[in-house]
Order: sequence, then C-alpha cells, then structure tokens
Amino acid sequence: MLMGELEIVNFSFASLWHYIQVRPKGKAERTEKAYTFRDSGVDAAGEDYWMTFWYQLEAFVDEIKGRKPQTWITKEDSISNMEWIENVYVKGGYGPRPRSSFKFSD
Repeated sequence: MLMGELEIVNFSFASLWHYIQVRPKGKAERTEKAYTFRDSGVDAAGEDYWMTFWYQLEAFVDEIKGRKPQTWITKEDSISNMEWIENVYVKGGYGPRPRSSFKFSD
C-alpha cells in the first residue's frame, strides 16, 4: 500500500543546503527544512551555518568547562552504535568490517 512519496534532497551534505519533500497520497505536498534546532521547534543553540562538527565542538567545550552540553554522547552509546552498524554489515551479507591495527604507543 503506497502512502505517498518522500524525497530527501542533498542528504549527503545537508549542512550546505537541504530539504525534504513530502507528498502524501491524497493530501497537499509540503517541503520541510530545518537548519538549526530552533527551526525544528527546539530551544537550543545553533546557527544555520553550523556543521555537525561545530555542534560536537560546542558540546566538548561545554563538557570540559563543567557546563551541561546540549547533547553528550557517552562512550557506551558510541560503542553500542558501532555494534549496531557492525550488525547491519553482517545482516546485509557483507561480513564484519576490517579491524584496525592501530595501537597506542606506550
């Protein structure tokens, strides 16, 4: 059952320019754009020119200065995300991704 169409424009470099075109079956088409959290109705820091790494840097600075970051990803969350990505590769038939041989020097 087709409920409509969704087109995501420029998702690979969304910080430059992007939008989502929503075409629900039997309803009016609409365009969704959000370049900051405020554009999505969230009262949070950010400017339309900020890229992902800027948000990460702001969170890092807040954390090391003892302020509460807007968002903070724990090491446990990061490990869990990596495990899920690995599971997707395996379930997709690609097998596990190659392991890094990088080692910290003592």
